[in-house]
Amino acid sequence: MVKERLLLQAELAEKARKLADNSHSNLISACQDVYVPRFLPGYQVIYIDDGDGDRVTDAQKEALAVVGLSLTLSDAMPDVLLW
Repeated sequence: MVKERLLLQAELAEKARKLADNSHSNLISACQDVYVPRFLPGYQVIYIDDGDGDRVTDAQKEALAVVGLSLTLSDAMPDVLLW
């Protein structure tokens, strides 16, 4: 009985997580895909933080290093960084 209840709770928690509002992530994506090309031509997106997990990917570290920047977990994380 306890095992069934825990399994049901886990399933419901996963469903709730999938339904959680991701509008902030959508806004960041729209900025990158729509706003930047239209209003900031020539700028390159070198960093995006729109999710959980690793805050700075290896590819982003490389792009940041090319322009002389670095981000660590102790830094304030911008949503989008353009160069």
